[in-house]
Amino acid sequence: SVGNWGYDFVYLDVEHTSISVGPDLEKQIMAARLAGISSVVRLTGTNEVDIRKVLEMGAEGVVIPHVRTREDAEEIVRGAKFPPLGRRGAESNVRAAAYGGPGFNWPDYIAKSNDESLIIPMAEDFEFADNVDEILSVDGIDAINFGPIDYSLSAGLPIGYKIDHPSLFDAYQKIETRARAKGIGIMCPVVPATQENARDMIAKGVN
Repeated sequence: SVGNWGYDFVYLDVEHTSISVGPDLEKQIMAARLAGISSVVRLTGTNEVDIRKVLEMGAEGVVIPHVRTREDAEEIVRGAKFPPLGRRGAESNVRAAAYGGPGFNWPDYIAKSNDESLIIPMAEDFEFADNVDEILSVDGIDAINFGPIDYSLSAGLPIGYKIDHPSLFDAYQKIETRARAKGIGIMCPVVPATQENARDMIAKGVN
């Protein structure tokens, strides 16, 4: 239904739902492809096998929660990107490689995967803001998904989706400014999903 309403992508959540990296998730990724929209999958951590599997299933990107350090970001890149960027293991008998069918070419597949697979760490802990310059120095990061609820929990701030507490806004602004300077995108939930709230987040740099 998301594809039928003209959205650009669907955000599939493994972290906070009963869905795991298995057949149910694969069906949702396939449904998105059939509807002509992209899918990104929020996983539960930096597990390289999970990262590899969802990209091989045909997801366009991975969202990784609770990234706190440069080392976390490097681990994501290692799992999501083929050498020389990372150390992702390769298999041609997967959907992302068209199951190695007619015209399959390893160099082209590897180059296309490295160019198009999105890496989106979540900034939902105060450590991300503390280490933002080190994290964003890691090659391969495409966007940052800011999580105001967990960020507020980690910093002992009032909980809410609106980024209106001064300390929360300062942290968000620091991350958004550094990301924008590097051409890295910003994601953030819009709750409730009203036109007014969407425009407010766009004005805050969400793209």
